[in-house]
Amino acid sequence: MVPSAHPQALILVTAFEPFGGQAVNPAQEALRALPDRLGVRPLLKLLLPTAFAASERRLVEALREHAPKDLVMLGQAGGAAGLRFERLGRNLNNARIPDNAGDQPRNQPIVPGEPDTCPATLPLNAMYAAVQALGLPCEWSDDAGSFVCNHALYTALHYIAQRRLSTRAGFLHLPWLPEQAAQTDSPAPSMALDKQLQAVLAALGALG
Repeated sequence: MVPSAHPQALILVTAFEPFGGQAVNPAQEALRALPDRLGVRPLLKLLLPTAFAASERRLVEALREHAPKDLVMLGQAGGAAGLRFERLGRNLNNARIPDNAGDQPRNQPIVPGEPDTCPATLPLNAMYAAVQALGLPCEWSDDAGSFVCNHALYTALHYIAQRRLSTRAGFLHLPWLPEQAAQTDSPAPSMALDKQLQAVLAALGALG
């Protein structure tokens, strides 16, 4: 239930279900562990399906219904050493594997005829600095991929811009959990869930 006392201050945080045959998704686990409030600000948690069409519908519905002040999307980035701050969304669907609904778009624009990229509008510098201050690894990225994570990021940024909404939006990719990295054929970076949660909470706390 979203408190109605501070609707303008609402933070909407989204994450995705496991995909690609994996049993867990660190973004989903972090989302589950988040509190319902961050100081005086209500926090609404929304789990999105890892599917192009369904995630877009759910995301747009949430933006329309709740009009959050901030939208922070979480996703999984295998191979990342720490929290990855995505600076832009690309107008491209190019799936290496099918999504959880079996769809696998290749080299298709998300919104035909629209700009190639949309910049994130969250206060990323402050969020990055807050995570860095904890001594936790973090990195910048100008490539959110071309799977469902990037689809959600571009969809949200484009929707907000087209309707001239005041919502700030962006995407944070989380590294694999240790149990995921242990299943790879070669050594891969990972981060324990408690550290990931600390990093996400620090980033959210820097929203102001």
